[in-house]
Order: sequence, then C-alpha cells, then structure tokens
Amino acid sequence: MKFTSGLLTSERKRFEKWFGEPLEPPIVGCGHWGCVVLGASGDKLLKLTVDPAEPHLAHMIQGLQAEDSARGEMVRAGVVKIHRVAKIRGKVWKYGRNQDVYVISREAVIPIQDAASRGKSDPLALWLRARRRRKAARTELELQLQQNMQELELDGQVIQRPPGWVSERTKNILDDIVETLEAADKCQTARARARRETDAIGQMGDLASYPEGETLGEAMIALLAGFDVPLRDVHMGNIGLRIEPTSPEVPTPALVLFDFGHAELRRVPMRRLGELSL
Repeated sequence: MKFTSGLLTSERKRFEKWFGEPLEPPIVGCGHWGCVVLGASGDKLLKLTVDPAEPHLAHMIQGLQAEDSARGEMVRAGVVKIHRVAKIRGKVWKYGRNQDVYVISREAVIPIQDAASRGKSDPLALWLRARRRRKAARTELELQLQQNMQELELDGQVIQRPPGWVSERTKNILDDIVETLEAADKCQTARARARRETDAIGQMGDLASYPEGETLGEAMIALLAGFDVPLRDVHMGNIGLRIEPTSPEVPTPALVLFDFGHAELRRVPMRRLGELSL
C-alpha cells in the first residue's frame, strides 16, 4: 500500500506527536487497505487505513472497552486495546476516487501467522525482540510471563510449535464461523439471515467453551449478539497473542483479535471522529 507507507514516511513527525511516542521503522507490514508501524516502546502500534468500517468499529470498541460492565470486560479481554482513532483531514486519490484515510493507535500483540511463517516457536522471545530498545535484564513481570507461557504449553492450551501456536480445533471453529456468516450474507430474508447468525453465535460459544478460545469467542459473541456487528474476517492472519496484560483483569497469555476490518458498513455505528491535520 504505497500511499499509506508514503504518508507514514513523509509525515512521521506529525504522526509521532499524535501517537505519543516515536515510531520504530521499518513499517511492520502493509495489506490491501493500509499499513502499520510499531511504536518505540513495543507496546502499541499505529495503523493507517482507507477501510471505512474499521475506524468506526475501532471507535465503538474503544467505548466498550471503557465500560465497567460484563460486555466491556469481554471486549477488553478478546480484542486489542484501542487507544485513539482519527480521520486525516482531506482525502487521497486511491482506486480511482478520492478517499478518506484514517489513523488508529492500538495495543501491539504478536501476530500468530507472522510468527508461524518465520518458524518462531517461542512467542515470549519474539515479544522481547520487538522491544529491542530495552537493554535492561528481564523484569519480575517478564519472568512471570515466561512461567505462564510454560504452564500454558504444559496444559496443552496453546501449541507453540510451527506451523502455528493454536490448535486445529480453534482453526476449524473459526473457519466454520466465517462460513456461517458468509452464508448469512447470502440469505434472501431477514429471518433466514438472523437464523444463520444465531448459528454463528453458537459456534462462537463453542470457541469460548475451552481455555484457548475463551477470550476471542466471548468478544465475538459480545459484538454480534450485543451490537449486531458480525466479524467476517476472523482468521489466523488477524489474530494475535497477548503476552503483557493491559490492565489487572485482562488475562494473559490470550488469543485476541487485532484486525476487524471488512465489517458491513451499514451495521457499524458511524460517529464523528476526531481529525488529524497533516
């Protein structure tokens, strides 16, 4: 995505001021809709996107995560923490028309697919390398995290050997959920569509019924059952491993969703976002 990577390079100082810390080049990765770059702390990253649904959904999730409620707890546990969302003032020419560009600041987690493709079998080691600016010895928290990862592996909740860290059971259930939601999109009546989405909620419940999929499954249920927002793009490329807790009640290690674009725009609350001038 040349235009977003170009913006990140040419307007780096302005983005860093909005982001609250230096950005750590190079760009972590780019997809069809935008690019992401890690912050110097390793705790959060910045994303530029032209996907119109993702920033509004991120803004909604940010509000839910601030709630002192059961649904707020589920969304905090199963979706990356959203720090800030804004629309860049002005438009860019892309795909034959002028488009809005959005910027999102969110928690950084270890992408499952990325680590698996590189043959990394130790998620904690990868996380520590991402925080390469820190020269100090491991803190008590980091040592405890290492112990937690070892205990989790012994329990069989996460498979930490290539080609991935998650069980076939999790992968299969996620495939089933996506297939069911795609079938719901093709339904001719609202009643048939609702029946399919109810089936998807049941599959999400299956995912949430065992430790590895609990946080992710409950967050998906909260968004679909509570807010009528189906997440159709949930696959290994959009799921990460949270190692460091964002707050005392957030479980770790845990599978979390970090990319929730491609949602159906008419079902995402469209609120006015703050603007960033470049």
